[in-house]
Amino acid sequence: MMWKVIKGRVVYKTPLGWVLSHFQDTSLTMLSLPAEELEPIVASFPAGSLPEREMGILAGWLEAFFARRPQELPLEIAPAGTEFSQKVWEATRLIPYGQTRSYSWIAEKLGSPRAQRAVGGALRRNPLPLVIPCHRVIRADGALGGFGGSEPQKLKIKEKLLAWEVSP
Repeated sequence: MMWKVIKGRVVYKTPLGWVLSHFQDTSLTMLSLPAEELEPIVASFPAGSLPEREMGILAGWLEAFFARRPQELPLEIAPAGTEFSQKVWEATRLIPYGQTRSYSWIAEKLGSPRAQRAVGGALRRNPLPLVIPCHRVIRADGALGGFGGSEPQKLKIKEKLLAWEVSP
């Protein structure tokens, strides 16, 4: 998978749409959800540094992810967030490809079994979807739950990502 730079933004074409990345020096700090239309996300996504080596590593990781051959991302990630959010994101990274866990599972992992809403809030602010796979977190009853503010198009992306991971 190749990348290109459009208006100072690093853009990747994936089977589910365009993904943009943001690097601060050589650390990955933001990643967009896949979007079908490129222009709206380019306009709303910040420009960052353009570390060619890291851009290529991320391209290879995205290619493996969408080829259903998940692997560890060998890049430094630096998502900005509170201490609680960082813990939620670390726990979320433990969810295996193609599997789901509940908001309460993450809350229990953190030793705060009643913090499901706080977990949801931290995941809503996740700056690195796919790397921190918040799409794999669902409600305890099996429903999708919220995603990126529960906007209908973002729930569709969550549904597509989960379907992609479990389909042959």
